[in-house]
Amino acid sequence: MVTIPLVENLIKTEKRSQIVKDDKYFLCMDSDCPASYFNIKGVPVFRVEDLKVTLWYKKGVSKQIACYCNNITFEQVREQVKAGKKIWKEIVGAYRPMPMCNCAKLNPIGSCCTPVFYEIVNEELNKLGKEPVSQEFIDKFGCC
Repeated sequence: MVTIPLVENLIKTEKRSQIVKDDKYFLCMDSDCPASYFNIKGVPVFRVEDLKVTLWYKKGVSKQIACYCNNITFEQVREQVKAGKKIWKEIVGAYRPMPMCNCAKLNPIGSCCTPVFYEIVNEELNKLGKEPVSQEFIDKFGCC
């Protein structure tokens, strides 16, 4: 379940009037489904095109975002891993001098990007023939 403030923040202005304050919203994680958020009854309420951001896992998205707080794409993460970086702060810091963290308001899932972010890091490390980062590493350096 995601919070109403998150939905309000990510939905385009012209769709905000459709938010029902006492409803409960969930992010549609089906990559083929055109819905972004659905309600507790399972009814799609908002579509992907109703969002101000893209959902990284939906098929055909033009921009896969790895860190919504700093608008860092999958490709930017890969570039920095190729350059020898693997810590969130170093990767994001290459693009943002003052990385910010507000996942509860900016990430469509309403929580930290760490799992997705480090999945990309590890995929690139594997491509480069390097050892992926461990869960202990992620727990230590995570994000934010």
